[in-house]
Amino acid sequence: MTAAVLTREEFGFVPAVTVTSLRDLGNWKSRADAIEQLRSLVDELPDAKKVLPSLGAFVGFLNKLLDDPNFKISLTTLQIWDTLLGKVGTAARPVVAQIVPTLIKKLGDNKHVVREANMSSIATLYKSLPCETIDALLTAFAKPETARGAATARFKEDALCAVVRAMLDNEHFPSKQVNPAELVSRLGAAAPAGGG
Repeated sequence: MTAAVLTREEFGFVPAVTVTSLRDLGNWKSRADAIEQLRSLVDELPDAKKVLPSLGAFVGFLNKLLDDPNFKISLTTLQIWDTLLGKVGTAARPVVAQIVPTLIKKLGDNKHVVREANMSSIATLYKSLPCETIDALLTAFAKPETARGAATARFKEDALCAVVRAMLDNEHFPSKQVNPAELVSRLGAAAPAGGG
């Protein structure tokens, strides 16, 4: 590889070789190393300034990784989401519509570790954007197709747990942006919606 390829960056901070490795579906070892490198890069970001100009494209890239059939890639991507959302904060507002539907797909996952990592990402998003997070989660009850088909009992339970877990964070609840009485009313109305 040439020096230019090794030093070129995508999304403002990720070496192009890392992105190329993650897209190489035939090489699981290279992909496993690359996802760990991506996690380290996000962990080491001092702030979100480098990623903000290309946040939409990076979100699209992470969404594809989250849908990856390789468990390690998918789980590590959830961990990357959690760290990234904490660093981006309210600057994530323009991409919430891209982020939440992908996270919602992991609600009801049969692996406990995936559900926990997902809950953590949703809670981190709630800390910065409580209204948008609650609205997106409650929308999931009305749109069961975001949960890979009919709304299952586990999907509903995880969505409800995500809302309650976010609310119980004593540093961020009660949020001035979320009316608790209205939220309880919406939760009650949404719970039986969509079958399951």
